[in-house]
Amino acid sequence: KKKSLAGAAQILLKGAERLSKSVAENQENKRQRDFNSELLRLRQHWKLRKVGDKILGDLSYRSAGSLFLHHGTFEVIKNTDIDLDKKIPEDYCPLDVQIPSDLEGSAFIKVSIQKQAPDIGDLGTVNLFKRPMPKSKPGSPHWQTKLETAQNVLLCKEIFAQLSREAVQIKSQIPHIVVKNQIISQPFPGLQLSISLCHSSNDKKSQKSAAEKQNPEDHLYVLEHNLHQLIRECHKQTLSSTVMPHPASAPFGHKRMRLAGPQAFDKNEISSLQSNEGLLEKIIKQAKHIFLRRR
Repeated sequence: KKKSLAGAAQILLKGAERLSKSVAENQENKRQRDFNSELLRLRQHWKLRKVGDKILGDLSYRSAGSLFLHHGTFEVIKNTDIDLDKKIPEDYCPLDVQIPSDLEGSAFIKVSIQKQAPDIGDLGTVNLFKRPMPKSKPGSPHWQTKLETAQNVLLCKEIFAQLSREAVQIKSQIPHIVVKNQIISQPFPGLQLSISLCHSSNDKKSQKSAAEKQNPEDHLYVLEHNLHQLIRECHKQTLSSTVMPHPASAPFGHKRMRLAGPQAFDKNEISSLQSNEGLLEKIIKQAKHIFLRRR
């Protein structure tokens, strides 16, 4: 009897082990299927490539014509923080993304016109005021909002880097001032145009450091929107300027310049084609126009 009971117990133990192994394998296969399906959704929206054992994605606008040096690379990882034996929350996603630390949080470009210039020592504040983080759209995965916000931070950094470079290079009667994350220009005497990069990360320290004195009422959202449009036009020009000439024997150059001969352009029209106005000069002109309309 003891031998028969021991044999039956051994058979039951082996069956329980096989059952637990099959359940674990099914859970792992389900997790892998969920991860692959979510990865397929991610590939439909973002450019991905496999480097060794890692899956890397691209946040940059290089494919759209951007020449910004930031790599804008994020990594796709498998979310293994949850225990599948317990109840799975509704917002659970088997896939997660790791973005670079300098692209975390939210950012925007603040453009304001002030009549009185503050002291130089007051310039360069990191957080002028806090803008709320964008809410995720219903039905969209959390990684989509995370990547879109990081891409917006990257674009704001590119806009500010382009403006800072032009502010240093452009020679004007009243030189432009670049202090930390602010660019100061004087379109008219006694009038000041301030362009600031406001970047707030997710940590509590940066949220506490938001200045209480300034408010968003003097922020010109029209000029901020125009800056985004102008940088996209620069991207488009970068792509269009690399088009091969037709016919192939024609000289290299911009497509409009190659039409100057057949269209019999005069000197003024050719010089207008050659004039390349920078991002800062365009936004200063628009700021002048807005100020004159307000008077």
